[in-house]
Amino acid sequence: MTKAVARLKIGTYNPGGALTRTQLVDDVVRFVSRYGLDGCTLCEFGKRGPVLVDICREVPWLDVYAGDGSPGANSTPILWDGRRWELDLATTRPLIPATRLPQPAGRRDPAGPQRVKRKPLNAVRLHSTGDVLVDGQPLVWRLGAIHAPASHWWPPRRQLATAQNRALDEYADEHDRIPLFVPGDWNTTPTGKARRPLRAGGWVSAQQSRPGGPAITHPKTSGRIDDVEHHPTTRTPGRPDRVWRPTGVRTIHTMHGDHLPTIASWALTEPR
Repeated sequence: MTKAVARLKIGTYNPGGALTRTQLVDDVVRFVSRYGLDGCTLCEFGKRGPVLVDICREVPWLDVYAGDGSPGANSTPILWDGRRWELDLATTRPLIPATRLPQPAGRRDPAGPQRVKRKPLNAVRLHSTGDVLVDGQPLVWRLGAIHAPASHWWPPRRQLATAQNRALDEYADEHDRIPLFVPGDWNTTPTGKARRPLRAGGWVSAQQSRPGGPAITHPKTSGRIDDVEHHPTTRTPGRPDRVWRPTGVRTIHTMHGDHLPTIASWALTEPR
């Protein structure tokens, strides 16, 4: 038997590229304000800075990190509840450099144009303002953001996904002891080829842990691709028996986008 010492609710939403500004603002405002999220990511928001401004006007307690603004970066913004969490540190590091991929002879790449924009890993380190304490101390955790390359069947993109996984592992190892959660659009199932290295490395997928199997998050293709991954090596110093475990996955069916907003609940557990 275990008990929960602390809990987190982490979301991710990829609305796609066809929504109007009003629809985007409406969707994200509802997502962040109605479901008690501690933090979330917004995929395909790299060029939607004005929309983020509108969202923050509607939800004044929301804090946002949208990357370092490097030229050519296609970043994935991170949002968190500023009433419960304060920013310790924000970092951006490249995962996938801007690369012109060769077009296969006689085959059109369904993932889009040949140029793959640099997809950095955004991450923030947050500490509790007082609501979430562990052993009388504010909980500290890290929230990353990822939007993985699509079309993993194509060798150049598989190579990019491999580089991404390696960078994720390196980043997590650099900041051991501080829990790391990485929500986003992974463009593959938890056991797909591109994420098998994460499974082999012990990363924990909220979707894979869901009773009944991963939930559909992209209805058009029945894709189960939006997820929250947790790096497994982080433990509370002096308490190796404490482990972060996924406790549920929920998808929201009332938004405008082609992906379903996805929420993963996590609990820091210890033996009773």
